[in-house]
Amino acid sequence: AAAGIKLVLSEEEELLREMDVMEGKLIEREFAFDNISCGLPPADSLFCDPVTPMPDLDRLKAQLASVKAPIKQMEAPSWAKLVNAISLTGRVVPTLRQVVRPEVCCTAWAHMAEILYAYPVLSPQVKSEEKLRSLHLCETSGASVAALNHWLKLHHPTVAWDWLGHSQDPEKRSAEGKPEGGGGRFNGHEDTRFISDTPDKWLFGPDGRGSL
Repeated sequence: AAAGIKLVLSEEEELLREMDVMEGKLIEREFAFDNISCGLPPADSLFCDPVTPMPDLDRLKAQLASVKAPIKQMEAPSWAKLVNAISLTGRVVPTLRQVVRPEVCCTAWAHMAEILYAYPVLSPQVKSEEKLRSLHLCETSGASVAALNHWLKLHHPTVAWDWLGHSQDPEKRSAEGKPEGGGGRFNGHEDTRFISDTPDKWLFGPDGRGSL
């Protein structure tokens, strides 16, 4: 709970009791990577091997596509109801909206904020030079950008920050996700106002599909 507000729903409390897990301790997976002594291979050595068929992976890919296909047919209210029904974040996002009132507040914002507050994200060089450049990959609504901005303004207000976001062009995503007859999965599900207000900050790839 935060400030006396319960952050999980009653149904989720029952599930946590069945799993014998305390609130706030449901997921505690952390992975440490050595990015000091290791290095990247030469660029000309990447993607040089011939294509190797992987039948098991192709089968899983086809199964995933068949599961995802009905989602594109769902109307926005039905999708929101489904997401809320299976979410284990309970009242976290509504509480953030009420208490913190951040920009682009959603689950992705909460994820990014949790990382920023839990780990030493800024390097000593950034802190000493007070300059930061960030690239946000697979960004959709701008939530991680907004969360980083929120955190920097509160805790590192003197850092000069510049950023770029990478995503699929919202117009192309909406067109491709909308089946004949309307009601596409991406039609109205994601708030693209942030992207619309910062067009010079986004990379959509050569064809607008967000290809890296």
